[in-house]
Amino acid sequence: MKKNRLIILACALALGLTAGFFVLSRDGEPVQVSERIVEKVIIDSVEVLVARQEIAAGFNLDAGNLSWQSWPIDASRGLVTRTDRPNAIAEISGALARQTFASGEPIRMDRILDKGSRFMSVMLAPGKRALAIPLDQTGGTTAGGFVLPNDYVDVIRVENVAQKGTSSQIILRNVRVLAIGPNVGEKAGEKVVLGQTATLELDPEQAEFLVSAMQGATIVLTLRGMAESGAKSGSEKSQLPTRTIIRAGVATAF
Repeated sequence: MKKNRLIILACALALGLTAGFFVLSRDGEPVQVSERIVEKVIIDSVEVLVARQEIAAGFNLDAGNLSWQSWPIDASRGLVTRTDRPNAIAEISGALARQTFASGEPIRMDRILDKGSRFMSVMLAPGKRALAIPLDQTGGTTAGGFVLPNDYVDVIRVENVAQKGTSSQIILRNVRVLAIGPNVGEKAGEKVVLGQTATLELDPEQAEFLVSAMQGATIVLTLRGMAESGAKSGSEKSQLPTRTIIRAGVATAF
């Protein structure tokens, strides 16, 4: 009986040594770590012509507001690229923006007008007329010089009435300004700047009325707030005044 116990104990000891050997042998094996392969995607790019800063409609494009910027080549169709037109900035300088370009927005040729293009006729809405009026060069008649293209203004007529002082009246409201610029004329055969002008967008009746109202009077523009300008002002429309002034027996309505 004692002999059988010794045999069982010897077998158990052998099995324990065998198991320990296998455990120790596996501890020395290197641990396999799965490697994650990250593929680097390379996007082909090309330099395209963009607006360095916001360019409002009606303003000139030049080296100061244009620059080159990297752009995905797949998205460059229809854009001005440095590869195709390396001298594009010099070539386009002086052209007019037909629409506003946001800062960083690519320049598209169908949204600009070449030098000498009939820009004003493009800017006019259907049924409207453009009329340029003289302004004070110091900005005294244009809200301190802060009236810019695409702003909306009210037009005030100021007149010195004999023995009654100065008379003023708003004659047009919510009028869109198309352009602010110098009035160029000729003197001694040479072109000279005669003064500032504001070009307004008017109905035919408003244009005819304003031409008459400018005679013997000063025209002043008052800038309207954005919330009260253009389409945002609802259905407001300029109404022609009905005041009548008699000069030398001739009645003129204002």
